[in-house]
Amino acid sequence: MKKTYGISLDDSGGYIMATMARSQRGWNVAKISQWESADRFRSLMLMHRGVYLSMPARWESSRLEIESDDRVRARENSPFSLVARAEMFDLHSRILDKNLQAVVPDDVFLATLPCAFGDPECASFVAIYKTDVCYKIGVVINRELIVVFPMAPATPESLAGHMARVRHYFTSIHPQKAFPADLYLLNVGNTFDGKEFTAHALSLPGDPALWKREAALKAAGAALAGAANVDAVQFSGPSPAARLRTIRAGAIIISAIMVLAVLLGGIGIGLNELWMSGRIKAYQARYEKVLERNAGYQKLLAENEALAAKILRLQSTFSERTNWGRLLQTLGDIRPDGLYFDRLGSEPVKGAPDRVRLAFTGWAKNETAVTTFIQKLQSVPFIAQLQLSGMGQDQEHKDVVRFRIYGTMAIRDSSKAAGK
Repeated sequence: MKKTYGISLDDSGGYIMATMARSQRGWNVAKISQWESADRFRSLMLMHRGVYLSMPARWESSRLEIESDDRVRARENSPFSLVARAEMFDLHSRILDKNLQAVVPDDVFLATLPCAFGDPECASFVAIYKTDVCYKIGVVINRELIVVFPMAPATPESLAGHMARVRHYFTSIHPQKAFPADLYLLNVGNTFDGKEFTAHALSLPGDPALWKREAALKAAGAALAGAANVDAVQFSGPSPAARLRTIRAGAIIISAIMVLAVLLGGIGIGLNELWMSGRIKAYQARYEKVLERNAGYQKLLAENEALAAKILRLQSTFSERTNWGRLLQTLGDIRPDGLYFDRLGSEPVKGAPDRVRLAFTGWAKNETAVTTFIQKLQSVPFIAQLQLSGMGQDQEHKDVVRFRIYGTMAIRDSSKAAGK
């Protein structure tokens, strides 16, 4: 099943993400999720997903030639170009940089939804969506969104006049392009009776209440911008970091599997020791019964003693493990919420073959998590000489702090080393 992801901005500046899934029956909405744009951790957890960002924009005539540093323009060689606020574009492009496939105008749903859910033979059409203040009238020719006209007031009796003016203006700007005769009414209903148009009511899958949320509609339209066979105008294409998203997600998953494997390994060794202890007790019981029954079973007793000795040696072998496994398990147990590692290094200590020097680096949501981690680490018996080498605000993500901690570790417990 193919999936594609689109993100739009809600009224509060948060994110609405639509997950669109395609099966043999066509496209459907698999999931709608929402989070605050300031929640950088939630954005990082997009993992391998490539997202299409829906950006609020305004359509202008290219003949206006208004240049400004606070605006971003798209498709300037066309009679109609798109303009977005540069501040908003830069902010959300940075937040979603690691997963950003493209930035598209938030009106792109006027083209993508009819192309995905309408008549597949209809490549040129006019799509109408009604907001609280105006009609949005989008003109699509050969699956390319040419322009969107906001027309007020948004009353049924004014729609015919709006369409006449849009048609007249468009043909004066684009005399070589035939104005489409097919009409898709997204949320208008059958209120338009223009005889020169063939009106279609667009049937969208899933819960009808979902499609009444304008932010969800825009997110779904953005998700389909890269999959609905539409020539969607873009402010920008894939970011360089987005090309590495699959490798980055794989590294995170492999790290989690390694930590889980170490934990499961520790549990397995503990269960094995318990099983061995039970076996030893069972053989001891057999040994005592043989003594009680008959002294003539000395040969059998000798064999039992040899077998018990082998079991004891196996138990000793399993119990003589180094502190590396305990270190990884301890880090998982004492790590505070909001603190994460990105590197663990080690090197030998000169003159001390039974000790190694450790280095921990990572990031946390605040400095309290780092100090709490150091306090807990100081109580670990096989770790000593802890030193906070550095801690400061991350240059790329201002809401997290980076840290670096040094220390030493005894490879084996001193009590076990003395027993040898």
